[in-house]
Amino acid sequence: MPQNVKKWQNDSYTPSKYIGAWQKVFQVYAADFPNQCVSLAIGYGLKINDEGKIDPRENMRTTQAIIGQAMGLLGRRFLLENDDLHAGPEQHPVTDFVMSYSGPVLSH
Repeated sequence: MPQNVKKWQNDSYTPSKYIGAWQKVFQVYAADFPNQCVSLAIGYGLKINDEGKIDPRENMRTTQAIIGQAMGLLGRRFLLENDDLHAGPEQHPVTDFVMSYSGPVLSH
C-alpha cells in the first residue's frame, strides 16, 4: 500500500539498515545455536533505495543480500522457506525464486 511505503520513508527506512539488522540476527543464531538449522520465510522487501527513493528493483536486491548473508554465516544449516499459498495451477514468482536456491540451501 502506498501509505505504508510513505511511512517507511518517513521513518528513515533504508535497505542498508535492514540488511545490517538481519546480519546481526544471523550472527547471533550462528553463535548461540551452532548445531541447529535456521530458517527464513521469504518475503517481499520494500521498493525503497538507500536514498529513500522508490526503486522497483530494490526489494529483490535486498532479499538476495539477506539470503547471501545467511548462506555465508550458516552454510548448509540455512533453510529458505516459501509459505506461499495460492489457488490455481500456475506458480507464483516467489516460488520460482525460492526454487532457484534449491541445492545451495535447503528449501521447503
